[in-house]
Parts: sequence; C-alpha cells; structure tokens
Amino acid sequence: MINWEYKVTIHEFPEMKNSQQEDVIECDHTGNCFVHDTPMIGLDWLENIFKEYGEQGWELTQCGYHNRSVLCIWKRKKEVEKKN
Repeated sequence: MINWEYKVTIHEFPEMKNSQQEDVIECDHTGNCFVHDTPMIGLDWLENIFKEYGEQGWELTQCGYHNRSVLCIWKRKKEVEKKN
C-alpha cells in the first residue's frame, strides 16, 4: 500500500519591475477571473520553486493564485516501516 505525505506552501510574487503597472484582471461569462501580471515579473522565480521541491522528491499536485501569492500543494511517497 502506498502512503503519501502532503505539504502546503505559499510563495509571494517578487516585486514587479514597473511598480506603477496595475494588474489586469479579466473575467469570462461564467464568472471565472484571471490575473495577467506574470509578464512583468517573469516566471524564473516559480520555476526555481518547482525545481527546489522536485529535488526533495515533492510532486506538485495543485497550484493556485490569490492576492499576489501562489499556494502550492505537494505530495510525495511516505516511507513506511514494514512490520515483522
């Protein structure tokens, strides 16, 4: 039987290069909204987070954006001692 351990992390966006630039928020007809500010900050910082946790054996299961931060949910196989 496979056992999993989970971790939840929150990562704040780095400062934007042009601090006077406002976030662009667009909503579709179903009420889903999207924030378009990633081109101003680039994505290297997020790739580095993914690489760091991946090297520790964590697999990203879900990631969501809220209020200039990213919430990530990770999982990895848990070592289970076999009972004799």
